Amino acid sequence: TTDAGPTYPEFVEPADPAPADPAATEPPADPPAHPR
Repeated sequence: TTDAGPTYPEFVEPADPAPADPAATEPPADPPAHPR
């Protein structure tokens, strides 16, 4: 990216693009309990 001119949020490149499958990165809704 260059600083030549104003930057528009619509065209600004995301520094950390969202993964193709967000569910893969999200932790399990109900993690298994630790065995005692």
